[in-house]
Amino acid sequence: MDFGVKVTMFDSEGEPATNLRSSLSSSSPGEQPLVVRSAGEGKTKVKPKPIEDEGVGRIDREGKEERLVGGKPRVKVRAPKVKTGCFTCRSRRVKCDEAKPACKRCTKFGVLCEGYPKAVKEPISTVTRKLIPRSQRPIPISQVAVDSFLRQPSTTSIREDPEFRYFQYYVNEVAAQIQGPFKTQVWDRFIPQAAELQPFVRNGIVAIAALSRSRKLVGWSKGPPLSDPEHQFALGQYCKALKGMRESITDSIEDGRNALIACLLVFVFESLQGHQAAASTHAANVVNLFFQLRWREIDNIAVNSSVPSKCADAIKIEKDLHDAFGGLDLQALLFLDKRSTSTHFRMKEEMNTAIDMQIALGNFETLQESRDCWQIIMRRNFHFVACARPAIRDIKTTSDTPPDGLAEDDTAIMVPENNAWNTPSSYSKHIPASLLTERNHYMEDINRWRKASQKVFSAASKQPSVTNIEQFGEYLQAKIMQINAFFNIVVLARAFWPPETAYDIYLSEFRATVDICTEIAPLLAGSGASNLFHFDIGIIPALSQTAMLCRDYHIRTRAIDILFSIPGYREGIWDSLAVASIDRWIRDIEVEFAEDGGIGFVPAERRAALSGVEIKLHERTCKVMAIQKCGPREEDVVERVGVLNW
Repeated sequence: MDFGVKVTMFDSEGEPATNLRSSLSSSSPGEQPLVVRSAGEGKTKVKPKPIEDEGVGRIDREGKEERLVGGKPRVKVRAPKVKTGCFTCRSRRVKCDEAKPACKRCTKFGVLCEGYPKAVKEPISTVTRKLIPRSQRPIPISQVAVDSFLRQPSTTSIREDPEFRYFQYYVNEVAAQIQGPFKTQVWDRFIPQAAELQPFVRNGIVAIAALSRSRKLVGWSKGPPLSDPEHQFALGQYCKALKGMRESITDSIEDGRNALIACLLVFVFESLQGHQAAASTHAANVVNLFFQLRWREIDNIAVNSSVPSKCADAIKIEKDLHDAFGGLDLQALLFLDKRSTSTHFRMKEEMNTAIDMQIALGNFETLQESRDCWQIIMRRNFHFVACARPAIRDIKTTSDTPPDGLAEDDTAIMVPENNAWNTPSSYSKHIPASLLTERNHYMEDINRWRKASQKVFSAASKQPSVTNIEQFGEYLQAKIMQINAFFNIVVLARAFWPPETAYDIYLSEFRATVDICTEIAPLLAGSGASNLFHFDIGIIPALSQTAMLCRDYHIRTRAIDILFSIPGYREGIWDSLAVASIDRWIRDIEVEFAEDGGIGFVPAERRAALSGVEIKLHERTCKVMAIQKCGPREEDVVERVGVLNW
């Protein structure tokens, strides 16, 4: 209600006060003048009024205002941090009533309520146990990779999701089988973890698991029927993986790790399918690409000093992944390999430097150190054979033979120019002295490695209990490396295709190979002795070489029998039954001319050398060709051909 009276605050000078606080502070602390002027009267009345408000302040010497409580400065008490409520109240550090959709405090003061943080709910998992490999590896699979499946939106339950079930099967069963006796984190840790970031890795894992499951149920002895749902599911996932690889991986050094993981998945899947030529060719190509990328960086450094140094850090990958890369190189070297001579030469020279540095350190302290050095020695030896043979080779090529050894129907065509096993029909008998000297030096490297490994071999050669997984694995590793040392001595001896009688002096190496394999073959293949796949080279190539080159009937027959005793056992591309069938055929065409009714030594003028193989592992059939002597003269040879099924 308006009474026609206007109240105005005036200062002590009689002028209107524009600042209440300054007006109050200009008076004495005890009283403040309240000046009232009536609108109708021109008179002014001043009435002192005591101030009891504790919120009044004063200005200190530095010009800062102090709050006074009973005439004394008041200590400011900070409010505790507010962790709940709306964003506005939390920023103002005041209590929020948390009303929805806007809190009452913000509404009351007319400010915008900025809302509340969204509640984060953890996904509810139906998995009641950790997904770790059954073999209890010291470093289990990352739960992050497993949880990625649990976070995928799905209209079905987690347990009914086929991708997740196959992922579990890979972790619990397949990863440990692929790994074999050699300690590595590639299969049960690095690859599953990569599935979190790369969908194509996840598809590849699921494809391998589904195919492994199909092979376990159907077996290697029969082709998977078209109606097999697990095999069809595996093929679908594999196609998705290949598509993702093409879209995700570029030809750059930064994608080196992803490219290597992709190659490992492709190699394993193609090997499981029995597509040996595709698996071997793929392995050779990716190893070649890997080296070319690294060499390109090194060459850039040499030419352009402004390029940052990547020589030591080029394609950074974990050590275990680098070892798997070496395993791929060996698979290609031992089967089909169409890499250029210059590529083999550069790889050989690079490995020579690494070998000299490692052996020069003296005795190995751990079995892993011995294996690291041995893998490089073995790869170097085969690269030497691949780049040395063209110097004495005179091969008649045919236009219908694919240069990469892969026919249109997935037949692997092995001829002398693309593998280390076949002998050409003609070659120069003159061997440069420099190559012989180099070969002898590499044989000496094997002896130096053996001497440096004596301590760790002695500790690992005591047969442990099968319940001690770590010691059991080291025992198998030591035995496999000893077998492959014998194997490589003979590989270097046959680098220049000497006469077949040249291998008779290695009878002790052949016998030792068979003795050790007799002991460990059942352990490698497992109690079921069927459908087991290992990534790394183990005993199959060494047994095959023994069966082909050893002319002692009992030793070579034992080697063949060991291979037949582990049906379905595979080491990468190498299948035990396929190799045993080829070796038995070589033995049988020589036995009819052997001494003592076929159980004695084969005469030099009747010995045979493998010259070619055309194999369809997925159909369990192959065509084998050999050059067999039929007389004492060099030109007395005949070509033998056989078609095998198993």
